[in-house]
Amino acid sequence: MGLQKGDRLTIYMPTCPEASIVMLASVRIGAIHSVVFAGFGAGALGDRVRASGSRALFIGDFTYRKGKDVPLKEIVDTALEGGGHSVEHVVVLKRGTADVPMQAERDLTWDEFLVHGKGQPGGYIPMEANEPAFMIANSGTTARPKLAVHTHGAYQVWISSMARWVFGLQPTDIWWSTSDIGWLVGHSYIVYAPLIMGCTTVVYEGAIDCPDPGTLWKIIEEFNITGIFTSPTAVRLLMRYGESYAAQYDFSSLTRFFC
Repeated sequence: MGLQKGDRLTIYMPTCPEASIVMLASVRIGAIHSVVFAGFGAGALGDRVRASGSRALFIGDFTYRKGKDVPLKEIVDTALEGGGHSVEHVVVLKRGTADVPMQAERDLTWDEFLVHGKGQPGGYIPMEANEPAFMIANSGTTARPKLAVHTHGAYQVWISSMARWVFGLQPTDIWWSTSDIGWLVGHSYIVYAPLIMGCTTVVYEGAIDCPDPGTLWKIIEEFNITGIFTSPTAVRLLMRYGESYAAQYDFSSLTRFFC
């Protein structure tokens, strides 16, 4: 689609493999990604798209939350109303069964997007350490959101150091950060740090107490997870349910639990 070094793109997708793929593809060609949490509404999304100057917007048609389909495409269409943005294309990853409105010339499906890759080179663009890798907005609670720029070199050194010295990540680890890719923790410890360290990273979409309060422990057992990084809020949530749900599962593979 003509995206190249220095171009900006916004990712408004749930924590799914395709979202991580777009992030990695973006930095590989020297483009600059801006991930927006898929729980934000049209106003917050529109502010961040306009602030970033993005030429392309990658979205999911739905995200799943506690057994419900949460539509995203309508939010995107509303966010782009009124102009003032630089978006030329909206790439829609269709996961739901319902049809979503598609705008001619602007919108294309994920499959149509992948067709553009045929015959294209797969190499990477060498980047200087101080060139930007991605932007991420602050909360915007006190004013319009401001985009913080993170560079290729310093960011990778920081998260690699954290991964090695604090989390003790090894290539043999099966690692799970329970954050969302819309936050910097998700960028760093779902996607970039574990992959730089060469370990397996678990990408989980949804609430850790759905469909039941044993979900977190079930996933640990199923995938033999060795390390978890979660939030105090998540721990307090699990504490409310007591120990009975955890007792149903084998989590002997777990050697580290960071909060």
